[in-house]
Amino acid sequence: MTGYNYSEFVAGGRNFDRVDGADVGDKAPDFLLETTDGETKALLDFSGEFLVLEMGSITCPLFQSQRGIMETLNRQNGVSTAVLYVREAHPGAVVPGHKSFEDKIACATRLRVEDG
Repeated sequence: MTGYNYSEFVAGGRNFDRVDGADVGDKAPDFLLETTDGETKALLDFSGEFLVLEMGSITCPLFQSQRGIMETLNRQNGVSTAVLYVREAHPGAVVPGHKSFEDKIACATRLRVEDG
């Protein structure tokens, strides 16, 4: 990958047999996130007994099809949900691929405004 983003996903060089990260039941590692409001939050700052961190983008049909289900989950006691905005699944003329972090923030802001 060069620069901010890569032009296309290539599976070569990735080991899909090995998963790095916390084991089921372990506390997630903390890291900093920038919100669409420009605020910096730590992952573990989110309230609730459980945090469902959903990854998606405006151009991802699977992500978009689950928005109602996730909103229902978000209203349950003890559960917080957050969206970690990722690269566009299907960029095109209306929503192009991100060339910069500012492009990504603009798309994430659009998602927040349109979907709440």
